[in-house]
Amino acid sequence: MYGGLAVVGSDRLLYAQHDGELILLAVEEGTILDAFSPRPCSPPALEITAAAVDEGRILLADRLHRRVRVVDFDGRPIALLGRTPPVGIRSPDEPGTLSEPVWVLPQDGGAIVVNSDEFEEHAVQRFDRRGRYVSTFVHPLGGYYRAHGAARIGDEIWVAETVGGAVRRYAPDGTFLGDLNLHTELQRPFRLADDGYDGVFALLAPEEEEEQEVTGVARLDREGTFEGWVVTGEEVNLPFDVAVLPDGRFVVADLPYGGPPDVRVQLFGADGRRLHTLFTDRVELAAMHGQWRTELEQSDGSWLRKAQVAAAQSEAKAEELFRLALAEDPDDLLPYAGLGALYQHVLDKPAAAAEAWAAAIERGAPEAEFTARIAECRHALGDRAGAIALLQPLLEAPELPEEPEKWLELLGTWLLEEA
Repeated sequence: MYGGLAVVGSDRLLYAQHDGELILLAVEEGTILDAFSPRPCSPPALEITAAAVDEGRILLADRLHRRVRVVDFDGRPIALLGRTPPVGIRSPDEPGTLSEPVWVLPQDGGAIVVNSDEFEEHAVQRFDRRGRYVSTFVHPLGGYYRAHGAARIGDEIWVAETVGGAVRRYAPDGTFLGDLNLHTELQRPFRLADDGYDGVFALLAPEEEEEQEVTGVARLDREGTFEGWVVTGEEVNLPFDVAVLPDGRFVVADLPYGGPPDVRVQLFGADGRRLHTLFTDRVELAAMHGQWRTELEQSDGSWLRKAQVAAAQSEAKAEELFRLALAEDPDDLLPYAGLGALYQHVLDKPAAAAEAWAAAIERGAPEAEFTARIAECRHALGDRAGAIALLQPLLEAPELPEEPEKWLELLGTWLLEEA
């Protein structure tokens, strides 16, 4: 759960890093084609545990904020799946609320989201395209013991229940169909994927985070019969995600040194033969990213992407680049959001930041979240009463801004100052 992989077309791979940076890779060449993130339209800190791509949209399971973020290939927000949980309740286990999202499977324009909690009735839920709750995949025994993955296998949805030691089979509408009879080596199923050849890939979760005696990529048939290890533990260590390309080649993400933040991503043939390594650790990935960034700066590419890269490095020149991006498309919310973050957090210009946040709202940015940011700017400008007047109604409304605990604490501080 240290990021996630998603296939994009015939030879492209999206690697979502744990911190929210999204990297588009050319699989065969092993090069970076693009890089971006959901910020600044999301909170600055993210914990991405899984990624999926569907109809030009990217779906990201964000465990920290207990939502699934749906963004486009520039990072613009499209939807949020799941309601904001009640303040102070870590695991509400309610329909439509996500306790610890760790997997997302696109379905009919919406998604099936898997939560990993100790024991949870609503661990597997369906949401529609707008992020509204549809239904729960009902567990045959009442609740799931740490489910971690799901896959469409033929006409069924298979769910990996890790601590429960089971793979549950469902119809796409959530009707329970039965369990697989798992081989003794496969008692902690973690991730599942259709292998493209009428079989199933399975990854296992370790008993301890940095120890795993049985590891690799196992292959099952459609009845769940164990057919052997297609990739052994000699080639992967603590694998946590697998993505299958249309031609049957597949990519595995693992932890070569036994723990984060280093991640290795390797490409294998359909027969399990290792073809090449896309990157071996964070150092190599950073070098690839640096090369891509240099090529972008020297190219005639998008002003928006250049501005996003400069802003990620907290560079003042991002202001000019965002202005150039606005000249290209004055109605795009991203340059305004980028300017807002730059003014507020780097250049210390709260008045300009508030103006940019307001312009982003007019162009479709999340209203509650961005209004809360305007309230922060008001306070920074010395208008404490105005800041309270903006923030307090937001925290009494049905749809809260993200990170409600943070905003409640801030509001409490301002009210004490006012008193």
